[in-house]
Amino acid sequence: MKAINAWDADDLLASPETDIIEHLIDEYGAQAPVVHRDRMQRLPSSDHISTVDDFMGRREIRQTEITFLVPCEGDLDLMRYRPGAYTSLLSGQTAKIVGSEIEVIWRGKTSDPAVVLHKINDELDIIEKNLDSARSEIAGHNEFLRKTVSERVSLRKRKILADRELEAALGIPVRQHDGPPAFSVPVSRRQVMPRRHPVAAQPFQPEWELLEKDYEEAIRVITHSRNALERTPGTIAKLGEEDIRNLLLVSLNSTFMGASGGELFNGDGKTDILVRVEDRNVFIGECKIWDGPKVVGDALTQLLKYHVWRDSKGALLLFIRRGDATSTIRKAIQKIEEHPNHKRTLDARPSDGRYDFVIRANDDAEREIHLAFLPFILPLKQD
Repeated sequence: MKAINAWDADDLLASPETDIIEHLIDEYGAQAPVVHRDRMQRLPSSDHISTVDDFMGRREIRQTEITFLVPCEGDLDLMRYRPGAYTSLLSGQTAKIVGSEIEVIWRGKTSDPAVVLHKINDELDIIEKNLDSARSEIAGHNEFLRKTVSERVSLRKRKILADRELEAALGIPVRQHDGPPAFSVPVSRRQVMPRRHPVAAQPFQPEWELLEKDYEEAIRVITHSRNALERTPGTIAKLGEEDIRNLLLVSLNSTFMGASGGELFNGDGKTDILVRVEDRNVFIGECKIWDGPKVVGDALTQLLKYHVWRDSKGALLLFIRRGDATSTIRKAIQKIEEHPNHKRTLDARPSDGRYDFVIRANDDAEREIHLAFLPFILPLKQD
């Protein structure tokens, strides 16, 4: 796609891939029209005079004309096309698109309002029936577009990174152009408010990250440890936050090994689990005991105080020791989604006891943290 190839390289590398894809889908995807019959209005009636030729010769017919205005949303231009299952969306005789509305015209001599409304509703029924057919085709188009855009964005990112690595290996300085790189957003073909994506403030620099497969393995280790703890209530009832955190550190470091054979996962304070590279973190884990929704907000604040690399990973481990677990989990998820740094909710897998989110870092909106929320259902601590 031209838009992907024209995207500034530094911006493409620095921006979260999901944000780029969503921007392009908003820009080039099709939005199925929605007809709001419940907000229909009309214009004052008027006389309509038409001329007809029949066996009585040429004569004029005077009729009452009423125009009904039906608000719509979406890509109204799509209503000018024909879906596969039907012949047309608009009759062309009594209905037409004007701006963001459908105008449906009734002409006749009756004084019975039921007759008029029946005719208008019949026309709108035909339009909506055809729209139902069009929606499935639009959904198919958007699904194909999303798949194509995702593949093309990922492909171009890999190509740019490969080129950067090649340039770095050459060891020859590059001649710099004067002035910042130019970037223009293509004009939208839809009637939507333009939404320019944020442009990187400086050229992209490769950054450390915890590979997705290693992150998933770390979450698997934590989940396995959680399941083991939940099956030994007598032992776990004697442990506090820091004790449980230390047990998790043992499990993680028995699976992973850091540089030069050292520990990869490290503790910070009483409740944090970190994987630190240079001056930033590629993984942040936060352990908290549930004592109301405020605990979740405090945990996120604590997590967000750390400096992170661009694609850092994290986990919020919530120890639930009292109250209804299902209700507590629901309140915790709501608190995460209400947080000002919440960007999007990715997945909910209650059967696995895992819920995934993306939150943005405090120091840079382009830096994201993939956060796994893992609730632990534990017995009350015994003194």
